[in-house]
Amino acid sequence: MKLAMFGGSFNPVHIGHLFLAEEVRVICGYDLVLFIPAYISPFKPAEADGRDTAGRSGSSVPSINDRLAMIELAIAGNEQFRLERCEVDRGGISYTYDTLQYVLTRFGERLDEPPGLIIGDDLVADFGLWRRAAELAEQSRIIVARRSSIEMSSAEGHGFGYPHRTIENVRFPVSSSDIRERIKKGKGWRYLVPQEVYRYICERNLYEY
Repeated sequence: MKLAMFGGSFNPVHIGHLFLAEEVRVICGYDLVLFIPAYISPFKPAEADGRDTAGRSGSSVPSINDRLAMIELAIAGNEQFRLERCEVDRGGISYTYDTLQYVLTRFGERLDEPPGLIIGDDLVADFGLWRRAAELAEQSRIIVARRSSIEMSSAEGHGFGYPHRTIENVRFPVSSSDIRERIKKGKGWRYLVPQEVYRYICERNLYEY
């Protein structure tokens, strides 16, 4: 089995996430893509359970259970996408190296090759700051996807010295932060997320302040 890891806050999950995961799966021939929501990102510590990016809490701020539910709704019916909640269950700061060790242990001999690790080209500049970055690169196959607006043929353009594969995916000009801001300001956002995720957000009045 060929498996890829796709981590992030997914706050909320949107069509860009889904299409990127599908492009990587098709281009690289993966059998399964794991959506792995961070409990607390090392680079976004305010996005912990029940707090927004400003550290505020309240009924409008999605809990970790909301984020999990939205991912489940978004990938429902796709057997090649799976929610993996190991970082949530582990709690604390979510380090990708720890998650890779979990995946290697859980799937073990079923893997035909090291797990793929999907990252955006907006993350390559700081990859060296990730916990045990060199070991992470050695034990996984890094897939660099286009996220930024900067055109480049490979991650070397950003000084990325780790073994990797760059894919020429379609870049959707959408981000979770932009969706949150659009909801808060009453702008259009409906078709930036799957329909069931849209209903979930509306029913719970999420991201309204």
